Amino acid sequence: MEKHAFFLVLALALGIAAGRAATLPDSLVSIDKVYEYTFSDPDRAEAILDALRDRQRHPDAELDRTAGDFYFNTGSYYHAIDNYRRLLENPAVLADDTLHMEALHRMISCYDALHQVGNLTRYVKQLLQKARQCSNEAMQSVALFNMGKILYNQGLKDEGYRDMGQAVELMEQSDYPYKYDNLRYNYNVLVLFLEEDKRYEEELRMLDKLESIASASTGEERYAMQEMDKKELKPVYAHRATVLNRLGRTDEAEEAYHRFLEVADVFSRDNYLIMPYLFDLGRYDDIIRMNRRREQTYREAGDTISYHMRTIKRSLAHAYYAKGDWRTAAVLYADLASITDSIKDREQQSAALELAAVYDLNEKNRRILEQETTLKRRNLLIVGLTGGFLLVGVLLVVVWMSRRRIGERNAALAARVDELVHTESLLQAERSARVELEDRLARLPQPPAPPSASPTEPEADVHQQENRILFQRMDAEVREHKLYLDPDFGRDQLTRLARVDKNRLAEIIRDNTAGNLSDYLNNIRVAHAIGVMRRHTRYTLHAVAGESGFGNMTTFTNAFKRYTGLTPAQYRKAKLGKADA
Repeated sequence: MEKHAFFLVLALALGIAAGRAATLPDSLVSIDKVYEYTFSDPDRAEAILDALRDRQRHPDAELDRTAGDFYFNTGSYYHAIDNYRRLLENPAVLADDTLHMEALHRMISCYDALHQVGNLTRYVKQLLQKARQCSNEAMQSVALFNMGKILYNQGLKDEGYRDMGQAVELMEQSDYPYKYDNLRYNYNVLVLFLEEDKRYEEELRMLDKLESIASASTGEERYAMQEMDKKELKPVYAHRATVLNRLGRTDEAEEAYHRFLEVADVFSRDNYLIMPYLFDLGRYDDIIRMNRRREQTYREAGDTISYHMRTIKRSLAHAYYAKGDWRTAAVLYADLASITDSIKDREQQSAALELAAVYDLNEKNRRILEQETTLKRRNLLIVGLTGGFLLVGVLLVVVWMSRRRIGERNAALAARVDELVHTESLLQAERSARVELEDRLARLPQPPAPPSASPTEPEADVHQQENRILFQRMDAEVREHKLYLDPDFGRDQLTRLARVDKNRLAEIIRDNTAGNLSDYLNNIRVAHAIGVMRRHTRYTLHAVAGESGFGNMTTFTNAFKRYTGLTPAQYRKAKLGKADA
């Protein structure tokens, strides 16, 4: 009896989970409702999405666009990209210039949010070219504004402000149906840049513009979103509090802060925007209280490894450090390092799986090409005997199309490689900053342990933590001073650098990378070689190998293919359209 009861409860639970979408009433199952609940009840919005997919009442392109918008608005950018990529590849979208440009715009927004400059630049250029062909000023504005952002982030601030200013003027003068949505975004970005550059008076004027359209109905609300007005006003209040305080207008700043608190529970992901104001005032307890509450929310949702949690840990660590609670700050900095490493591992695994999938497809295409070539030779003999010259032309077209497909796949793989290299460079910059911070913390006088200190960590955990710290410092030294460019650099030099014996070095490498010592050094060299190829397009591959620390071409080719799925020649042809020796 107990067994039957257990299985009955289990079946009911599974039925509820699996049938969540199926049991929704028809009045809720609409695209409008997905947008309406995106911010106020994202679980319900996702259930509605599932039901829409199950009931197949809308074209695939419309569902992909809606799902992409939902995931983008809730911060799941990789999920959004999956849906937007399907949207972009939909024949109906490709055949319609307006839909095509809107899909490109969405891809740009995702890669912008992920700070993946390579992909961002690629789609910006595609949109700009398409918009100019179609004489679409609104889409030219979108592309131009993003190009300005890229220039600004590369240190070319004057050029960046110039392009962004031109883009805003184009959008303000346009009759684009979503003109004010785009202007909200543009003003928000310019507010951030002006604040960073301490151009506070200009920032206040931009905030006035932003508030005027954030708090007004512009007639663009195609889909109602609950509490959308509060979400739009949050950054206005946060930035206004910060800039007014820095201009010495403290009463007005405090008023803006209280207005922020009135909407703080709406879309709490954006609460990080108020942190500069609180840090400026030294309100560390408020920072801790706000971030602990956010931390608990993410923990209850099982979202403990994310950029949002990393932001929370960083704010908490800085606040405790500023308060002089070094012990708690040290724990939080360790948590921050762990989350950063976990995010890195997850992204590298995801990228590796994607690369592997594309590589497998390339291999299948290669085999297909070999089979088609064999068929061509066989049929050429038949053609020679029968005089059927038409068949020769058909076969040549087939082979040409096969080669073109493989070229396209290689180009896609090369783009993925660039994305992976860029992500690794960003992570490396953060690791270097963290090592420097840990060194600074280590030089500070350490407070005595309180009587209620927690029990000592297990010896194995301490050893693993030591290995991680040793690896981070060694890795930072190798990369910063480009020691890997010496082909003879290897185990002996690394043991001296890390001040450990050879066995411990092997253990450190194994615990902190996905391979052995040779893989570790060669992967760094391959990433360097990709940079050399992109900067020096006239270099031969032998020159690239020599410039990147490889002793010979065989090692270079094998390492490059293991890391990217392509040979150096294939990568160069995919990126530059030419082969090389």
